[in-house]
Amino acid sequence: MLLLSVLTACTIDAATKMDDDSSLAARQAFQAGDTLLKQGGAKNEVLAARYYKRAADMGSHWGHYKYGTMLLEGKGVAKDVPAAAQAFSTAAEQGNGWAQYQLGVLYLDGNGVPQDVPRGTALLGKAADQNISWAQYRLGDMYATGTGVPQDLTKARAYLEKSAAQDISYAQFALANLIMDKEPQRAKTLLQTAAAAGNQLAAKRLAQIAG
Repeated sequence: MLLLSVLTACTIDAATKMDDDSSLAARQAFQAGDTLLKQGGAKNEVLAARYYKRAADMGSHWGHYKYGTMLLEGKGVAKDVPAAAQAFSTAAEQGNGWAQYQLGVLYLDGNGVPQDVPRGTALLGKAADQNISWAQYRLGDMYATGTGVPQDLTKARAYLEKSAAQDISYAQFALANLIMDKEPQRAKTLLQTAAAAGNQLAAKRLAQIAG
């Protein structure tokens, strides 16, 4: 759930992310929602949720995605995880990588939907193919530990390398642990980078190495 909360806090840059959306009106509604959300405050969150919903109703997959995050967090609307899953599903079917990631996590955890690890894994794979860094991290960690999938260290490293290159400190930490025995110096560098970004697990691992 920590990673989910981190991801839902991500801000989508409407100006660069919505060029494939359905209409100018949908883009304008989405951008209004983004502007209000960035301003902060409970009243603005309520209005932002309404604009995201309006964008979704006009066919914007980004509108569906962002409205889903509001429902998931209970921000500006009553928290409703099943409704969030439905919003993510609509966006995911339209190829939205972030929605594929979010929906995949919900299926992996059985949160708001019946637990379905194969489906969740497949959704993460689609998101990872679109270079969604958190999907790459989650898959890399799953393959590294054999959680929900057969352990495959080659796949684990491939996903973690991609995620770590996008400055995901959790991926840097996991990759460091994966290569520690064979590439200790690079592993230490990865841990230092992750620790400098505030990753306490990496800082603790560094202290253990130094000790």
